[in-house]
Amino acid sequence: MTWIQTRTGRRFEFEQIGISKIDPQDVAWSLAHQCRFNGHCRRFYSVAEPTLRMLIAPELLGMDLGGDADQVALAIMVHDAHEAYVSDLPRPIKWLLGDHWGAIERQCELHVRNELDAGSISPKTWDLVRLLDNSMLQLEARELLVWPQQPWDFGSTAGVLRGPLGAPLGDPEETAERWLLEYDRCLIGRDSKGVKS
Repeated sequence: MTWIQTRTGRRFEFEQIGISKIDPQDVAWSLAHQCRFNGHCRRFYSVAEPTLRMLIAPELLGMDLGGDADQVALAIMVHDAHEAYVSDLPRPIKWLLGDHWGAIERQCELHVRNELDAGSISPKTWDLVRLLDNSMLQLEARELLVWPQQPWDFGSTAGVLRGPLGAPLGDPEETAERWLLEYDRCLIGRDSKGVKS
């Protein structure tokens, strides 16, 4: 079997990723129910939660995104969306699995981005989101992992985000609803400016 069934009953086919339809409801539900750090954190912290928190990261870091703000917000919202299908594997596992895993993940990532109207976002924007993601990862590690924390390389970041993370965003169902709301806002903001993917 090379497919999974999603929350809405759709079939996601790994041997033919390009034919699989992506429903934002499936993405929101899955990300809100997966725990970051493979579950090894002090409280349940979903994959959807850092995505939602990253929306304010550029402002906290003093970045002026100008006319690119809507595109950056959309990229933030969908940057981990493929993990609704391939899961939030810890980075060391991805590195150990190597090129075969990387090819599957990348194909899924590109397909999901296209299906969620983020296929035309510039490489420069994706690079910025990657740096913001690493900044968020540093903050999460400080706030959510037990001490003494083991040293690890976070990669390049967009700057240091100061904590605390604050209260949980709600239960998984509430977080999924919030993800959908923010995703819709991103599309409305982009479309109101006449930008299409």
